[in-house]
Amino acid sequence: MKNWLQTLCVTLAIAGSAFSAAPKETVVYSFQGGTDGSYPYAGLLAGKGGTLYGTTSAGGGGTCTGGCGTVFQLTPPAATGGAWTETVLYRFTGGSDGATPWAGLILDGTGNLYGATLAGGNTSCRTGCGVVFELSPPASIGGSWTQSVLYSFKGVRSGDGNGPEGTLIFDASGRLYGTTYAGGIACSDSAPTGCGTVFQLTPPSSSGGAWTETLIYKFDPSFAGGPSGALLLDSKGNLYGTAVNDGVYGEGTAYKLAPQSSGGWHRTVLHAFGGSGTDGGYVSAGLTVGKGGALYGATEGYGGQVGDGGTVFQLTPPASSGAGWTETVLYVFPGDNGYTRGPFGSLLAGPSGVLFGMTPSGGGGSCSVLGWLGCGTVFELTPPASMGGAWTHTTLHSFSGGTDGAVPYSGVIFGLGNALFGTTYGGGTGTCSQQSPAGCGTVFTIAP
Repeated sequence: MKNWLQTLCVTLAIAGSAFSAAPKETVVYSFQGGTDGSYPYAGLLAGKGGTLYGTTSAGGGGTCTGGCGTVFQLTPPAATGGAWTETVLYRFTGGSDGATPWAGLILDGTGNLYGATLAGGNTSCRTGCGVVFELSPPASIGGSWTQSVLYSFKGVRSGDGNGPEGTLIFDASGRLYGTTYAGGIACSDSAPTGCGTVFQLTPPSSSGGAWTETLIYKFDPSFAGGPSGALLLDSKGNLYGTAVNDGVYGEGTAYKLAPQSSGGWHRTVLHAFGGSGTDGGYVSAGLTVGKGGALYGATEGYGGQVGDGGTVFQLTPPASSGAGWTETVLYVFPGDNGYTRGPFGSLLAGPSGVLFGMTPSGGGGSCSVLGWLGCGTVFELTPPASMGGAWTHTTLHSFSGGTDGAVPYSGVIFGLGNALFGTTYGGGTGTCSQQSPAGCGTVFTIAP
């Protein structure tokens, strides 16, 4: 499997150039809230020929209120301007197969999909502790995909994880890595479900055997933890991630986990957020690698001294052995007296150092989610022309909360025609009413 530097090179090669014309948003698919799914929380995965794969956190069917979620495929039209075709590859039942997938998907070399569900599986947790699953394509065209549960989490009572949220990653040996938001060690009386874990799943030595889970790290109750984003893996086998409530200030950390020759893993905090008025806080998104090994990410809130709107930051690796990583705040979202939040999803590194991302609030529209204002945005951050200059923020699309979508919780990817593709949790033409704003969510594209 690719390490992060190989992945970056591929991304930059397909990306072309940043937007040079006025971007246009087009809805590729509007979920209707029935068997087709609803409320896509995670981002998308690009497959062969422009095919897209994703998950919805609800809809589909099963025993869950509003549906237990789906895995879907979107096939591009044969002719320009035609309709994309949605195919539901799997509908979760809410039992041992899992429920409520918040994580995105990954592909292996033979076309199998891998993902995780927040709930379902082992019943030692109230709604199930979540599972890691594999979906295998049919042997013949028109057949059904086959779902297999690779691991069912057992929760904090067993010292295991609970609630995998982030997208999984592979290493070169075919092992899977991910995080659970809860489980591990109980945080406090008010958060008894645990502070979260980082796990490794090793494939069986022979076909049909069981995958083996190893907990790489259990977050310390002293610092709350709460890992939720995807991990990064470098060529030396080190893992990089974020935790939303972790650290000495309780507002999140970026961390590194390094395998030790003697066994086990060593954790290093690269940055603890919330240490100053200009620093960000509550980092839910995973990290993105850029040129020179710099890491980029975003915080939900506590950005700067204006409006609690969140930040985009850069972490620069140390120039010499023993030195620390350096955090630089690249952009502070203006906020609106605490009502606009920063990005929840990972950033996308584009050509010439440009960064793309989304915010679940702000922009236009009359959405009101958890007290936030606005229906969300897709944005671009362009690096300065000269050292020390300011990054330039451009809003590529401001969601209205109508048929164009609303409240994106994930990041964007490059897809067919080098355009941006993403999901919104709400909006669209569906008639779901469990959430505000109305609508069951969308898949959209933005192109010049």
